[in-house]
Amino acid sequence: MASTSQIRADVPSGEVKDRVLRLIDALVYEDRPRAEEGFANLLERAGELWRRKQAMEGTKSETRDLIGEVLFSRLRRSFRTFHEQDDAEEEIRSAEWVLDSLFAGGAMNAFATALDRAMLEASRPQDFSFAGRADFISIEEVLQLLAAGGYDGMLGIEKDDNRIDLYIGSGQVRFFDPHKLLRRVLPSPDGMSYREIPQELIDTAEAAKAKDGTPLLITLADEGFLKRDEVVELLPVLGLEVFYEFLAQQGACTFFYRKVRTTPEFVANFGRAMPITPILLEGSKRADDWAAMCQVFPDPDRPLRAVPDLFARIAGMDLGVTDIKLLAMINGENTPNHLARAMGLPLFDIYRRIVRYARDGVLEADLGGASMEIMERAFATLDANEEELARRIALEGALGEPVGEGEDEGESFLDMLARADLNRA
Repeated sequence: MASTSQIRADVPSGEVKDRVLRLIDALVYEDRPRAEEGFANLLERAGELWRRKQAMEGTKSETRDLIGEVLFSRLRRSFRTFHEQDDAEEEIRSAEWVLDSLFAGGAMNAFATALDRAMLEASRPQDFSFAGRADFISIEEVLQLLAAGGYDGMLGIEKDDNRIDLYIGSGQVRFFDPHKLLRRVLPSPDGMSYREIPQELIDTAEAAKAKDGTPLLITLADEGFLKRDEVVELLPVLGLEVFYEFLAQQGACTFFYRKVRTTPEFVANFGRAMPITPILLEGSKRADDWAAMCQVFPDPDRPLRAVPDLFARIAGMDLGVTDIKLLAMINGENTPNHLARAMGLPLFDIYRRIVRYARDGVLEADLGGASMEIMERAFATLDANEEELARRIALEGALGEPVGEGEDEGESFLDMLARADLNRA
């Protein structure tokens, strides 16, 4: 490659100036289709390089090689516009000459190094104390680690369609902050009435969450749909529904944790301390419940079928408004997933109800080639878990272990969970 000093000695300054101007004209007035094709190719190559760097698969020379390839290819195309008579070797030498004139080899290396550093800085989780995938270390293990260390911070868990942030302090979860709720329907304590959150209001709450981070139920309170004390009661329960769905789908989840030096105002005003161990124990029971219910209805996308004499059978049953509405929608075409969307209820809640209907003989179980023994074992598992919950509530009530300040006198976390657990039939 010719050096810069050689060029200055061998080429008159006027000719150098003329070549540079013609080069600029060629770059500026380059054929548009070819320019767009080259730009698309550049984006593809740069995107692949970025992905390789993020995955820690790229080599240190890869960025420099890409920069050199892009510069040389554009210079060669530009020189063709005014050096039609030159062969490829002369084009390469010309490109090398211009590159040596404008960029020293060391400068290109320095630029590639700076670009590598920028990519690594952009892809590195700078705001996180640690992060990972739940298929490597489980969410339960992460929570136990944070609880044992008594850390104060925020654990974010994310999958393709939702995210939930858990604010943790002194080894307890103080606030669940889901980005999307699993239910629109909020039943009353007696189960005989319910309120449905309008979809427009849900959209408003999700937009506020995306814009400034306001928790969903706080926006519902600001819009007048909920009272302030209802927010305190419903936030942990609705948050737990979302959290347990994440536990059931850990293979698709990622998580990150970062310290929170200043407690957010909404945590201070609406949070309530919840010990991590009971949360995880309940999550384990729900996993058992889900496995048992899937033995009765293995496929959530398979239509449900009611027995022929459905209305005669339900005449003597004690059904709430939600049960009546749900049974009316079982027409041999609707699936559990469809019912969950239409009813505004979590799929877990739908399964609890349809399994109970199957046990009461008003719904046909989807057993396939399995025997009735499978369904009986599933019913036994569900019954045993509910009886165990009742025993734990009684024991904890006798020990008098309150969750924290601001709760009903003598009420523990499990009392609250059982009283407000909207999934319990």
